[in-house]
Amino acid sequence: MTVIRVTGGLLAAAALIAAGCGGETTGGEAGAPASASAARDACALIDLEEIGAIAGSPLTGTHVVDSPNESSCELRNTAGGEPLIYVTVQWTGGKAQAEAQGAGMAMAKDLLNEPGIDIEELTGSGTEPGLADAAYYSNLMPSWVLKGDVLIEVMSPMFESDRTRRTFLAIAKTAIGRL
Repeated sequence: MTVIRVTGGLLAAAALIAAGCGGETTGGEAGAPASASAARDACALIDLEEIGAIAGSPLTGTHVVDSPNESSCELRNTAGGEPLIYVTVQWTGGKAQAEAQGAGMAMAKDLLNEPGIDIEELTGSGTEPGLADAAYYSNLMPSWVLKGDVLIEVMSPMFESDRTRRTFLAIAKTAIGRL
């Protein structure tokens, strides 16, 4: 079991690029539990009501298919505007991606020396299993949680630190439970 605790000091622009938005919009709605037919819908892993409470306004989700192996959900205020939260799910190959990201962050360790959040409740410790196999949190870069070979990345670039943390933890817990 791996736990990585880091907060970022890299450019916010890099975080936006890393979020990677684009692809084919399929019009899926966030909030409903994932089913076999919605198994590749990132929006189906999110509780819109819970995340809307953290965001301070009702949200809508737009499901975007980036590839057969990856989809994302863009959450925005129901009044429209720019997305507030990006959730990207890599349905297979997530374990290798998490390892690569962890290696990259280890190389940047000197730049990332702020204390991170305690993600113990997601990953557990010792003989106490957690919800996830591994997790990473950053205020600036995409945070992620790994369960099996599914990697879920969360980024909320419009939020301050506390709201970013609460958003990540809420999405991670709900998403893992709906996989």
